[in-house]
Amino acid sequence: MLVVPDENNFIQQYLETLSSRSVRYGSDYTTRPEPSPLRIKRQPPSKNAPSASADASDDSTRHTISVTVKILKPASQFNVGDLDPSDTVSDLKARIHAHNKTPVDRQRLLLKGKALADTKSLCDYNIGNGAVLHLMITKAPAAPASPGPDAASATATVQSDTLSAEAEQKLKDPAFWTAVERVVQEQLQNESDTRWVLEKWKKY
Repeated sequence: MLVVPDENNFIQQYLETLSSRSVRYGSDYTTRPEPSPLRIKRQPPSKNAPSASADASDDSTRHTISVTVKILKPASQFNVGDLDPSDTVSDLKARIHAHNKTPVDRQRLLLKGKALADTKSLCDYNIGNGAVLHLMITKAPAAPASPGPDAASATATVQSDTLSAEAEQKLKDPAFWTAVERVVQEQLQNESDTRWVLEKWKKY
């Protein structure tokens, strides 16, 4: 019989005795699968906040075009670049004005002989990079003509044939005609002639 001084020593000696013996398993014994290592599930990147590299890529892929503008009279041509296909014909005319100071309202752009409407975009006419447009510069509107000497004389005649209100009031005064009659009588020295002249004047 095994004698141990205390309980702790007994347990230790018992375990040592068991560990020195081989382990035997029955025919129906199966090993338990060991747990797999813990795997951390990775979250997909958020799509709400685009990265700075994506923004830079968008800027680099921005599609712009350049067109050639030819003027017939005087014969010349120049290029207008950094145009967006969504720009309107009116936007292009403003760029042309900045280049050669041609007023927008005097510009007429043609593509293969067809006039372009100001409100249409460049992509509406399939205008791509390297397209050639022809520019016709219309004449400036004529200045209003000043009245000639004949018109001025006619105006003066109309004004001279019109009496003022004060003159018309004077003609209605009998004292006026009495004074006129006295002057005419002194000049004609004939009473009948004087009356005839006064009657003619009063009819006017």
